[in-house]
Parts: sequence; C-alpha cells; structure tokens
Amino acid sequence: MTASVPAVVAGVDEKDKATSVALLREMMRIRELEQRSLDLSTATPPEVIGSAHLCAGQEAVPVGALAGLAEADQIIATYRGHGWALASGLSLTEVFGEICQRSIGVNGGRGGSAYMMAPERRFIGENSIVGAGVPVACGAAMANVATGNGKVVVVSVGDGAFNQGATHEGSHSQPLVVCRCSLSVRTMAGQN
Repeated sequence: MTASVPAVVAGVDEKDKATSVALLREMMRIRELEQRSLDLSTATPPEVIGSAHLCAGQEAVPVGALAGLAEADQIIATYRGHGWALASGLSLTEVFGEICQRSIGVNGGRGGSAYMMAPERRFIGENSIVGAGVPVACGAAMANVATGNGKVVVVSVGDGAFNQGATHEGSHSQPLVVCRCSLSVRTMAGQN
C-alpha cells in the first residue's frame, strides 16, 4: 500500500479505492460546511442570524444513501438537510449562501438553514415539521409512477418522526411498496 492511499481503503481494488476516497472527501466537505456554519452562528455577535440545524456527525448517511441512487432519483431531507443538499449535487456556494441568508444561496437566501430546495435538480427540499417529509415523498413517488419515469425517492427522517401520524400514514401507504420510496432513518440521540 502506498502512503497516498488512506488505510481505510487497504485491501480493495483500485476502482473501489477511488470510490471510497471520493465518498470520504464528500463526507469531509459536509463536515467542513457544518463546522463553518456552527462557527458563524455561535460567534458573538452571531454572523448568521437565526437557527442553523446542523447534521454534523451524520455525514455518512446522505453520502452513503446517494451513492446507491441514480442521478435522477430524488431526495427529501429533514431540517438537518445541509449534507443531503450537498450530496445531491447542489454547490457549496449555493448551500452555504442559503445558510448565510445571502442572495447567492440556492433560494436567494430566503429559505435559510432549514428550508432549502431545488426540486428541478433532484433535491425536493427540507422540511422542518417532524415526519412531514414522508407523505411528501409518497406524493413525489406516486407522481413518478404516474409519469413512468422510474425515479426513486429517498426521504430522511429522525427517530422522533415515528411518533408522528404523518410518518405512519406515509409509511403504511401503498406508495412505499409500489412507488419506490425509501426511508432513511437515523437516531437523533445527542443532537440539539
């Protein structure tokens, strides 16, 4: 093994090494964005006004989930969706600009940290209502079936979403079986 290849990819072929390194870099890019967002929102006085819902420590979830999707497949995230937005293909400038509420943000700075969206570019958006992304994802999946485009929809939820009626309605509906909709659930233990 050469010194330039991280030890985490030892024992895998060259194609897998390149993929592993690319995925690790994407996770590091997300972590850096989250750290900078935290620094700006906790500065005295804060340089970013309003709340910033970070996904630090959860970087592998969107990166790993999207690694298994096709380019056209769609994503719906919780309000901790910065990593999902970046992993789905939005630029660092668009995401960070939106977090900082600047006009260069993906939504012109109007959405802020918790309400980014770019549905025309596969990122259907974030939702700050716990569990509310599940029925939205089911609707998108049903639309995909109706148009016959073959797209898959992935929705990210935290473990608290399973106390919400909307999550139960969506997850027990026919679209999850027929419409190619996938839930990505992660524990929120220790998150503020």
